[in-house]
Amino acid sequence: MSGTNYTTSLRLGEPVPGNPAVRNVWGGILNADMTLIEAAITGLSSVALTGLTQSLTTANGAADQARNQIIKFTGTPGGTCTVTVPSVPKLGLFANATSDSSSVVLTTGAGTTITLPADGFWYWTYCDGTNVIGVPIATRDRVVAPEFEIDDNFYIVISAGDPIIAFDATDFLTYDRALNKLAMLIGGAAQFAVEVDRVSSLVQFNISAVPPATSTSPGSAGDITWDVNYFYVCTGPNNWARTPLSSF
Repeated sequence: MSGTNYTTSLRLGEPVPGNPAVRNVWGGILNADMTLIEAAITGLSSVALTGLTQSLTTANGAADQARNQIIKFTGTPGGTCTVTVPSVPKLGLFANATSDSSSVVLTTGAGTTITLPADGFWYWTYCDGTNVIGVPIATRDRVVAPEFEIDDNFYIVISAGDPIIAFDATDFLTYDRALNKLAMLIGGAAQFAVEVDRVSSLVQFNISAVPPATSTSPGSAGDITWDVNYFYVCTGPNNWARTPLSSF
């Protein structure tokens, strides 16, 4: 509209003081801004993807897709779809619910990108004007972001693939969803695996910080630990067994 400027990030109308073009209509511009601000905080866009590239719509002083805080991707893009978002700072909540399970890549056209798997979960992302960054969050039930770091030596990864609890890049526990199998890897090599019947039984392990000095050292059934030479399992009260670790 003549006599109106627009803010950079949310494209809200700013009537120019003293401009006769907005002298009697500035109230309408302000009312429209209130609606657009509400959309930026609580609004939901359902965006149907139809190809391998798409851009979120933008409009000065009017409703658009990119302004909304929450965006859900649907449709059938036919493969990984790259979605371009405005190159302005903004926090958003995104979900990929494409019907053909295609991944969605968020980008400004420059800088880093983030890929949304077609898992139906919601992901917080932040755009700093150039880069699109994933924002890890946790709930009581599970980690929602692809990776949630507890500290430098312990983090959890839960994605469309198999969940991982990692102690560093090569030492971790992983759960194979397809085989119902829990496995431990040390130095990137599998050390043991346990098949888990999630319906009829519960397998529980307790990781002990100190390897047992003898086979009768204090311990409870289910305690496990390891050192550079052996992997130890406590099979009953104060009853330990061990197996040597070797490369293969």
